[in-house]
Amino acid sequence: MQGGLRITALVLMVMAASLLLQLTPRDDVLAVVFWLAAPLRVVGVARERLAVRIALSLAAVSEVQVQLREVLAEQRAAQSPWARIGDSSAAVFRRVMLAAEAAPCVALNLPAHPAPPLWQWWLPIVLGALLFGAGRLAA
Repeated sequence: MQGGLRITALVLMVMAASLLLQLTPRDDVLAVVFWLAAPLRVVGVARERLAVRIALSLAAVSEVQVQLREVLAEQRAAQSPWARIGDSSAAVFRRVMLAAEAAPCVALNLPAHPAPPLWQWWLPIVLGALLFGAGRLAA
């Protein structure tokens, strides 16, 4: 049951990241991460590096989805479900690794966005508090 919960949470996170990338321009995502990571300077985290790493990870989600669709379209239906999952996971992993090795290095520039208004800082705090409260009620 716990494993199913973790898998469901992971699938939901991947879907949310994909939706975020489809609805929000990459420069805006970078700017938001850049500003939300500002308090992490206190513990020595470079927010520029964090923003770039998250942006690259989010960009990779859509590429992996394309690879997965292609692998699933090529699969044989005669296999057992577990064999299909294993074969498709291995095939997607191979494709992603080959694509990563062949990909050129790309320079990313952080856009110069002004700080968000103060009221917008409260939105993630309120959402986090709601999610924390919902988690406490479910436990």
